[in-house]
Amino acid sequence: MKFRKIRKIAVAAAAVFGFIALYKAGKRRRSLWSRQWLLRRSTGRDLAHLVLHELRLLVTLRFLATGETYHNLSYGFRISVPALSQIIPETLEAIYAVLKDDYMKMPQTKEEWVKIANDFHKKWNFPFCLGALDGKHIAIEAKKEYGSYFYNYKCFHSVILLALVDANYRFIYVYVGANGRANDAAVFHESSLCKGIEMNLFDFPEDEAIPGIEGKLPYVMVGDDAFRLGRRIMKPFGQRSTIEQKIFNYRLSRARRVSENAFGLLSNKFQIFQKEINLPLDKVEQVVMAACALHNYIRDEDGFDSASVDNENIQTISITPGSWRQKTFITKLEKSKVNRSCDAGLEIRQRYMEYFNTVGCVPWQWNAVKKFNF
Repeated sequence: MKFRKIRKIAVAAAAVFGFIALYKAGKRRRSLWSRQWLLRRSTGRDLAHLVLHELRLLVTLRFLATGETYHNLSYGFRISVPALSQIIPETLEAIYAVLKDDYMKMPQTKEEWVKIANDFHKKWNFPFCLGALDGKHIAIEAKKEYGSYFYNYKCFHSVILLALVDANYRFIYVYVGANGRANDAAVFHESSLCKGIEMNLFDFPEDEAIPGIEGKLPYVMVGDDAFRLGRRIMKPFGQRSTIEQKIFNYRLSRARRVSENAFGLLSNKFQIFQKEINLPLDKVEQVVMAACALHNYIRDEDGFDSASVDNENIQTISITPGSWRQKTFITKLEKSKVNRSCDAGLEIRQRYMEYFNTVGCVPWQWNAVKKFNF
């Protein structure tokens, strides 16, 4: 009995070693190690094909939602790291390509811009507002080749996401990739949005009259102190302000904070933005663009009535005045830009201030200014 077992082991070993020898000699080498019907699983519309596509989407969404590394995902999904490094970027690109035309579309007509402005007036009490403009630092992994190029004033490496947001926390315009050392105003100046505004390419609505105010007011975007005041850009007054100017600052902040809230919703939904992204810069851009498109898709499909949760209860709201954010940085920036402020922008801001302090006032604004010391 024992002899038979030894003989079987010897025969098996001889067969294995013999096969290896033949393989090395090239006598029994095969070009394919899978059956033909298995190789056809990614070319048809069968269940296996559907599962493969759903798995790609699932692992990509998991990557965005949790920020897990490729190594962690490889254990959970049993997909190799090299495969994930190809699958996830391709899927991110596909997500953005599919969603951008319907969910990341820049307004093309006056009517579409007016709809956005009407939403701002109805929900945030700021008339003729085309959107809230702001920037967000996307943290990236520090690399030797970057040096200090992406090192920002918050003491980490980042690229900047510049976004224009509507009254419903949707991204109208997104520009990403500028180095973290730049400020929001510089990024805006380099963006296609700024160039389009300067060349009048966006078909903005004509200036309109507003009750109780002499002359017409243009449609504008609202931003914080980092941006340059102009005909299309409204920013708050400085810290040493009169009570009328503080009222304007509060009303502008009420509209502007939707951009801060949109960034907060994006980061909570896709927690990859709560960590340093360890990817090449072009892949970071793919992550941001796909996440913004998915954010808009979710907003449109699920719906959200901001008015139902923002009745301006002075005891519970949280205000973010523009002059508080980037305080030390903006103080230096403003000194170099006072002389370049557009006269038209100063006049327009003055008329908005007049409107907010007279016929356009809201009952709670005086208490808000006192409570939050604008």
